[in-house]
Amino acid sequence: EVGAIITPLKTISGGNFQVNDMPEAATLTFTATDSLYYNCATVCADIYGDGPISFTWNTATGEVTEGYYDEVVPATTGTTYYNEVDSGSIVGDTVNLTFTRTLPSPAGPIVFTGTLVGGELSGQFGGPYLLTAAGTVAP
Repeated sequence: EVGAIITPLKTISGGNFQVNDMPEAATLTFTATDSLYYNCATVCADIYGDGPISFTWNTATGEVTEGYYDEVVPATTGTTYYNEVDSGSIVGDTVNLTFTRTLPSPAGPIVFTGTLVGGELSGQFGGPYLLTAAGTVAP
């Protein structure tokens, strides 16, 4: 145990000092097993599609490093469109993602802008179309 009294304008001339590295930035992942993709800008009766969505980001930089949205159109019974995250950022509660569709028909960029609050993702996907998903955020 080391004790010291530090007085202004005096120099500490020796001792055993420990300097700990800052912890590495955490990586967090949002995952939802399902979503609702509306054919309108707000919640409405016209659901265009659904499907799982997930993305991972670095908490120090806010950079999204990977992710996907497997969009099923029409919802639950239709064709699955595989969308991969190309880039994105998470700043506070604000989420910005850019996707490229890989299969069955390439398309992109497809942009999502919205918020992630307490496991609730909500925002505009591919234009003025609301996408919502309830999921988890975990390391």
